Amino acid sequence: MTKLALKDFSTLSALKESTTFRRAADRLHVTETALSKRLTDLETRVGCQLVQRDRRPYAFTEAGEFLSRRGSELLHAAQLLDDDFERFKTGRLRRLHLAIECHSCYDWFFDALSEYERRWQDVELAALDEYRFGALEPLREGKLDLVVTADPEPQRNVELAYIKLFDYEARLAVASSHKLAAQSVVTDFDLQDETLLTFPVPQHKQHIFKAFLFPASMAPKSVVPLQDPRFMIYRVSRQRGVACLPDWAIESFAQQYNIVSKRLGDGPDGVKATMYAAVRSDMQTADHIQNFCKVAIHQFNKHKQHTLLAA
Repeated sequence: MTKLALKDFSTLSALKESTTFRRAADRLHVTETALSKRLTDLETRVGCQLVQRDRRPYAFTEAGEFLSRRGSELLHAAQLLDDDFERFKTGRLRRLHLAIECHSCYDWFFDALSEYERRWQDVELAALDEYRFGALEPLREGKLDLVVTADPEPQRNVELAYIKLFDYEARLAVASSHKLAAQSVVTDFDLQDETLLTFPVPQHKQHIFKAFLFPASMAPKSVVPLQDPRFMIYRVSRQRGVACLPDWAIESFAQQYNIVSKRLGDGPDGVKATMYAAVRSDMQTADHIQNFCKVAIHQFNKHKQHTLLAA
């Protein structure tokens, strides 16, 4: 029976998250030689090659992908166990009242709430829908403890801190039969004859306006606000408008509704955005805050991986 340890999975995780042995070694705080020896020892113990080192960049074998994927789940579980034990030792009841400023985030967000509530039952957990947008002021006032947002305010003071959850790209969803579907990218000029479907959020808080249209002094033909992302996608599929959504959200609807995702602008990265957990600065390092951020990141990555596999 092959004996595997968390150290082995940490080795694979570092390699998976890097593109060179040097960067992976830096993640583990070891030398490249030590990392190479670790990998060789692991491959000897499992009896097969896990990483093709002769390729540039190196690539995981099928066995390596399997072990890396399962190992990632075990590392996550081990971290949660460690957090559980710290919680057990302190025995403190804590409150976590949340709001989310993202219509497209509910799938992974509610999965994160479910896992968090199951694991940390001593935390008073509540998702408050009445603060869906404009939630940062209630956060300052203590009515909320955490806000998931992609629109951090310029820091007027040090009251709030923003914990990065993940990066994503804001892209344009169009019907596969739409004329823009044939283009490699969509320019600001292309949108002047389009109906833009948006969520009922001020335009200065939306990436397509603040990072794409406003700088070019351009505007769509019309703007139609909608509450429901599925109805928005349905209208897109019927060529009754186009919509700017996170890349993962478009991919999750692509096959069912026959839509495609197009990059905004001809830059190499398109319109990049970051999702944050906004908290009061004095709570930034609190374990129940950090635990939620870890679970949120894990559930988002899990949801995104599932979407990619289903595509």
